[in-house]
Amino acid sequence: MRIVLLFITLLINAIFVLSGTVYKVTAGGLNIRSGPGVNNNKVGILKKNQFIYAISETNGWVKFYKGYVSKKYLASATGAVKYVTNANLNFRTGPSTNYKIITTLKKGTVINYYGRDPFTNSWAVTNRGYASASYLKKQIGGGTGGSTGGSTGGSTGGSTGKDCNNHSTIAEAAVAYAWGTLDKGKGNDGTKLYHAVKDAIFPGDIYYQSCDRGVATAVRWSGADDSFPVGDTTTQDNYLKNSSKWTFIGTYDQNYSKLKPGDIVITSKQRRIKYKGHGHIVLYVGNALIKKKYPNSSAEFVSASYQERSPGCGQNKSSFKGDGYHIYRYNGNYNGSQKNKYKGCASGTS
Repeated sequence: MRIVLLFITLLINAIFVLSGTVYKVTAGGLNIRSGPGVNNNKVGILKKNQFIYAISETNGWVKFYKGYVSKKYLASATGAVKYVTNANLNFRTGPSTNYKIITTLKKGTVINYYGRDPFTNSWAVTNRGYASASYLKKQIGGGTGGSTGGSTGGSTGGSTGKDCNNHSTIAEAAVAYAWGTLDKGKGNDGTKLYHAVKDAIFPGDIYYQSCDRGVATAVRWSGADDSFPVGDTTTQDNYLKNSSKWTFIGTYDQNYSKLKPGDIVITSKQRRIKYKGHGHIVLYVGNALIKKKYPNSSAEFVSASYQERSPGCGQNKSSFKGDGYHIYRYNGNYNGSQKNKYKGCASGTS
């Protein structure tokens, strides 16, 4: 009888986990193993602040689609953002149509969204399982979902014609939609304003936690350069070097006297070769502008990072110094057509 009761208890626990336990990784370099124990082979690594959807739990080890991780280095996920399905959508045990369907939700259903899958960025981690991010939209205005996904959202995130946010220059646009700190942007797709602006300027694009999008959105929304590209930083670096709209200022060496608000700091080709292709791009906006929005801030830059965080305000890092980071400055007018792509009152602080 005791054996039967134990089996039923374990089964109930497994079903409970399957129904929607999302965990956040609390340690850097968390090993994924082939089985529930340290004697099993390593099959991958999770980074701090990444999210997983649990399938089951065994003796302190949590199973997700890639393998097993120790529960000691996980915490129940918090800070979910409300998203709405924009089609009848399958939610699965892993980020691919090859994984088992947990449930199918109707168009307009509100779910809790935690971030992108660490290994397949086009899939989202939610309280209902993994789902293709292309069929999810951030809920704007706090609506209850229903068949329309909220009362006022729309594809431009509640654009009303009234422009509540200053984006008359590149620097002002970036600060308008940035989180107050870099940590605020970890594991999420940005403030309501960033989400709304980026969706209006790059409709259908699924990457929010990405340094190139964080910069390109500000450049275009300010009306500076309608052609400024998204994609890898090699593409952006080549564009900056060859565009008459941008002037090369020099190498960044943490000497702020060279910089002006709106300047782009980007990895050079030489640095990308040295570090095997890794690139980065940030915006210098200056502390005075950030302080207008976040009075206690000492930040100087706005930046995002691929599969790690959405745009936030932060200080310079010593890794920028000299070693292959170049400065480019916009030299044109702010009259681009995308300046009016989003006019609305979404918040840049939440």
